[in-house]
Order: sequence, then structure tokens, then C-alpha cells
Amino acid sequence: MITISLDEYGDFEYDNKTPLFIGGLVYDDKETKDQPHVEEWTERERIRAYYRKVIADAAAEAASAPEAAPETPFSDSTSAPATTPTPAPAPSGFIYPAALHSNGDKDRDHDVIRPVKNKVAETLPEFITHGTYGGQTLVNEHGKKIPPRKGEYHLFVMLKSDEGKKRLLASHASMLANDDWGANRYFHMASSVVNRLIFHNPLYTAGHAGAINIDIATRSTGSVDQLPADLVAEFKQQAYRENNAGGNHRYYSLMNAEIYRTLIAQEMVNSGNTSVQIDNLYVKSIQYVPGKPMMEFLYLSDSLCSMLGFELEGDSADDWLGQIIERSDNINPDNENLIFGYDEIDNAFSKAWACFENKEYFEALSIAFDTRQIPGAFAEHYRKVWFPYLEKRIRERINPVLFTANVSDLSELIFTNNLDQEKLLYLMRQIEMMVDSVADKYRSKDMLSSTLYKLYDTGMSAFGYIGETDKALEYYEKCRQYAYYVSLDDFLLTNNKLIVCLMDNFEWDKALELGLKNVENQQQVSSLKRELLGTGESSNFLSEAKALSQLAQVYAQKRDPKAADVFRQAMSKMIPGSSNYKITQSYLLHYLADTDQKDAFDEEMLDYFDGQRTYNQRLTYILNFDEKSDSNFSTEYVLYVLVRGLYCFHRDVIDDNLWKKLCDMDDKLTKKSGRRPSGHPWEITYTYLAILAYERNDVDAGLEFEKLRRECLSDKGNILRAIDEFGQIMIADHRGDIAARDEKTKLLAEFLKEAYSSFAEKEFSQDGDERYRELQQYFTFMYS
Repeated sequence: MITISLDEYGDFEYDNKTPLFIGGLVYDDKETKDQPHVEEWTERERIRAYYRKVIADAAAEAASAPEAAPETPFSDSTSAPATTPTPAPAPSGFIYPAALHSNGDKDRDHDVIRPVKNKVAETLPEFITHGTYGGQTLVNEHGKKIPPRKGEYHLFVMLKSDEGKKRLLASHASMLANDDWGANRYFHMASSVVNRLIFHNPLYTAGHAGAINIDIATRSTGSVDQLPADLVAEFKQQAYRENNAGGNHRYYSLMNAEIYRTLIAQEMVNSGNTSVQIDNLYVKSIQYVPGKPMMEFLYLSDSLCSMLGFELEGDSADDWLGQIIERSDNINPDNENLIFGYDEIDNAFSKAWACFENKEYFEALSIAFDTRQIPGAFAEHYRKVWFPYLEKRIRERINPVLFTANVSDLSELIFTNNLDQEKLLYLMRQIEMMVDSVADKYRSKDMLSSTLYKLYDTGMSAFGYIGETDKALEYYEKCRQYAYYVSLDDFLLTNNKLIVCLMDNFEWDKALELGLKNVENQQQVSSLKRELLGTGESSNFLSEAKALSQLAQVYAQKRDPKAADVFRQAMSKMIPGSSNYKITQSYLLHYLADTDQKDAFDEEMLDYFDGQRTYNQRLTYILNFDEKSDSNFSTEYVLYVLVRGLYCFHRDVIDDNLWKKLCDMDDKLTKKSGRRPSGHPWEITYTYLAILAYERNDVDAGLEFEKLRRECLSDKGNILRAIDEFGQIMIADHRGDIAARDEKTKLLAEFLKEAYSSFAEKEFSQDGDERYRELQQYFTFMYS
């Protein structure tokens, strides 16, 4: 059984820039089913004993404190008469539980409450961690030792960020929903707490918490007469009922048992989890008078909130969050603490956690990755603590059926046009980390082997996209281990990826040899398929077309004139206008641009852009079309084609209107997709745009494009690093900074010799101009 006890810290109805949080504890008593409530009641006894000891020791220390020396008129201490401090009498009022809480009497606060709170701050970490006091077992009010604790504590905090949950601050939000109205902020935070702790607690997933006790402090306003008039008006508009505690003390009850019951019942209905076992729902005002039952955990929550919120430094929630985390860890260092934010990042985590609970692991991990775009200390905390925790739980719960499905989902990503390379890499790494947990659970070796083949084949693509060739080759060898369990078509397609690895290693002759062999094999397979299907020579097969396209890319890299014909041969076997057709057509366009074939390039561009004739029309077309996973265009690659066309052949058509669109496209794409453009080939696109900017004397735009170029690649294998450095060389050359160009070409030449065996014996020229021309022979086709 677990007990959840909550209090709060701060003035939730006022925007006074002070910490606001709901906090407390989760106590897991670890009790067995045959002894219900025994450990819970033992812990309540232990808490009472702890506070009695705290108050007794604080009283004893106050009694033994020396009485302060009387003030004297002498400013020189050497001439003042000597005084001997005498013990001060112990102040009255050190009584459990009254000494735990202020009643507004300043003298009592100084003489009683402060020393008790200081003693709590000194001893609470030991009590929370070990259940002891001063290293000793606690003794109850009857003088009997309390048995050692079996359970454990988890501290809980939900801290409001500076912005909170933005959708609840929208100008169109009604008075019943807007966080800034009445007591809405606390109500919304309490609702989030109920959702997090009772229904979607990371430490106690559905069915693993057993029964739940809930001890929560109610909330009421102070005297109505002392509330701001506008706040009273809001309470009246929202139909809060005024209560009278006797005399002239009128107040509003903001959160009570009825509201919490409603929140819990509502979440049961919304989540479908109606089997949550609430053994006790105890919602009461904390009363610090003797004999009040069921107050122990509430006292503890009050102490914890005070300790966590006391004199936090800084003036923003971002400042306070780290301090609260540190304090929580100091108080309870041995167990997980539940520190969350009332912030948009919590919405994202809630969605991911719901996917986890529904066994939608791939979607949960996808959401986890997407949060990398969310800035701020709260998002960073979730990325450091809660999303890794989610990843760990997924690995623990993975099974063969779900693992096979996740690998299939991952494999499908590489066929999408709006592929996020960094996301693919993240998901690849996460799913690969599941292998050790799930491999022994497969009953069929065939199913495991074919699934692992698909995983490692995807790994070739993932690391190939970032130019980490050595890693991609490792995955190719892993594929070979399981090739027996997949079709010939699958293995030949994997061999196509091997060609890319060889090209990225500058082993172009080996790539050409394998490319020719792949085409030959695919043609034989196609002949066999036609024979089996009885369709004759007119039938085309995509696998053969892709092999031809890959071969053409090798020819293009070598600037071999055969490239154009082989590209067109590949396209003739594809459905015109399909995504594969467009991809191969873009490769052809890059070859034509690289080999300075302007007329052929312009003619092909007209078909590639579906009849859009001007570059202005084409850019508008790209920025406005709705890119889906199965669309024929991929934004980053089609923009790469367009910008390269401008750079190579049509700088003269760049008027002010088109240039403004090019400068604004990054922001437009960011707003459209919710994330900044990143990954290859943006580093090349930004290189061209920076050069064009400097040619137009638009230095600000040039510097901005250089900044975007530097930031667009977070994962860079050797080939992307080399391409990136060659882009810097191109910019330096076009700016006329020949000294910088020559220094960078020297460094790039040294890097190539170190990173690639194919350059080991290469001697680059000592002349800067010649060395630049030599490097241009390697950065061809789609490398520049």
C-alpha cells in the first residue's frame, strides 16, 4: 500500500513572482496482503514519536541556551564590565503538535516555532531515510521501541514554471479555465497532481501500487475582508460559496474533499482505469491541536514543503527548480524523488507515458525525442530524469511481439520523405538497446533473426545518413550474419546501401564494381520473376530500378558521362512522378549541375517541379505544399536542388523578392514543422546561400546562413565532417579570404589522409590554389 500526502507552498491566487508548488510525499509501506495497514499505522506512530523528540530536544536546547549579556553603554569591549552568561528559562509552548506551526504570534514564532523548525531541518533527512533520530530507534509515547521501518519514502513536488501551461493562459480561455482567475491555478495543478500520482505515477504503474491512502490538506482563503476586491469578485462570478467560521471570519473554501473526489472520479472515467483502489481519502484542514487523528503524514508534508521552499535564491522558477531538486535529494538521497513541473513539458511527458502504459512504445519514444526542441530548465530536467526513466521502463517491459512491431515501424521511417535523420538515429539506438532484454524471449529463431536483420539494415541507413561509415559497415556485417533468414531481394537492397558506404569512404572503384554486380543480380532476379509471373519483358521491378539508380550515383561521383543514361534507365522502370522517380530525378539534376550541363538541367527541372517555370514559383510551391511521410517531395532535398540550380546557373534571376523569400524560408519552415531544419544536406544548402548572400553584399544574411550551417548538424560522421569543412573552404574562397581557404584546405587534406585509407598515400599539393582544385575532384555530385 502507498500513502500519498500533500500540502502546498505559495500564494496561488496572486501573481507575485514567488515559488508555487504542491508538494509532499509518497510512502510505500511495503506491507504484505495478510497484514493490511500494519506498516502504515506503525509509520504514523513513528512520525508522532519523531516530532515529539524534535520538540523535546528543541525545548531542551532553548532552556540551556545562555542568556544574552545585557547591553552596555561602553563601545570599547576592553573597558566594559565582565558578565557571566546565565542559562535562560525554557520558553513555554513546546507542546506536540502545536509547536510545529505558527499562530501569528511573533514572540512565539521566535521563541518556539523557529527552534523547532531548525531542529526539523537538522534531523528530517535522517528520519526520512532511516526512520531514526540521532542514530537511535524512536520510542513511542508509552516508552516502547518502534520496530524498524520496512517501507520507503519518495518526495513529491509539482512546481509551477514561469509560464505554466500556456493553453490555460490564452486570452480566449473562459473564467472557468483560465489559470489567472480565482483559484483556478491551484485547481488545475491539483488535477495534474491527481493524474500524476494516482493514475500515471512513473514509480507505480497501473496495478502495481496496490491500495492507496490519500491524505491531503484542504485550502481556504484568508478572511474575505482582507482579500483584494477584484479577487473576491472573481470568486463570486465563479459561484464560490462564502463560509462563516464564527464571528466576523468569513472565507472561501477552495479545495475540499468533494472537489478531490470529483477529480479522482473524473480521471477514472477519462482514463478507463476504474479499478484504482482508494482505501482512504482523507481531505482535512491541518490542525495542530492534540488528539486530532490522521494528521501525521500531513504534518510531515507541511515540514517538507517548508524546507523545500524556504528562502530559495533567484527570481524565476528556472532558478528554484534546481534548488528544490538538490534539497529533495539531500533529504531523501536513497530513493527516487518525484519532481515535476506545471509546464508544457509535463504535457508532453504525460502523452509519452500514456503511450507507454498502452504499450505504444515507438510513439512514446518518438514523443521523447520531439521534446528536444522544447527549451528551458524544466524541459532539461525532464530530459535528464523522466524521459530516460521512460526509456528504461520500456526496455524492461519489451516483449517479442512489441519489439518486432517497433523494428518494423523504425524500418518504415527510412522510406519517408520528411525523414528526421536525428530522430531516426535516436530511435535506432533506443530499439537496439532492447535486444539484450528481448532476444531470449523469442520462441522462434527465424522470427528473431529476420527481425534483427531488419533492425541492422535500418542501422546501416541511420548511420549512413550522418556519414558514420565505419558504424554503417558494422551493421552490414551484422546483416550478413542473419542474411539466411531474409529474401534475396532484401539482401540485394542491403548491398545497395553497402555501395553508399564505399562511396562515402571514397572507395569509388569498389563501389562501381559492386554496383555493376548488383544490377546484374537484380536483372537475373527480374527475369526469374517475369518468368514466374508470365508477364513478359514489359514488367518492371522497383528493386532493379533502385540498383540502376545506385549504380548511376557511382558514375556521377566519378563524373562519368554514363551517369545520365543510367539514371534515365532507372527512371524508365519507375512510375513517373512517384517518390522514387522524383528521388532519382533529383540525383540526375545534381549530376547535371555538377558537370555544368545547364540546358539539360533546366529541361529536367521543369518536369521535376511539375511545370512550375520560375524559381519564385518553385520556392513558393515548396514552402506551401503539405509534406507528408508518403509525399513525393522531401523539403530539404528539393530545396537543395533548387538552391543549387540558382547557385550554379541562375544567380541572375535572384531579385529582391526571391531573396527575401530565401532569407525567410528557415523561419517559415520552423513554424510549419515546429522544429528548425536540421540534418544533411542542409549544411550544403546553407553554404550556397551564404555565398549568394556575400555576392549580394548582404553580410547579415551571409553570417546568419553560416550560423545555420554550423548548427544544422548535431551528429557528424567523417564524410559529413569533410563535406562541412569543404563548405567552409568554398565560402572562404568566394569571400576572397585566400589565407583562410588555404589553411582550411591543408587541414582537410590532413583529415582525409588520417580518416580514409584511400587517401593514405595521396600527396596533396603545397600550392593553395592547386590543393583547392585537387579537393574539388573529390567533392563532386552531391558532396558540394
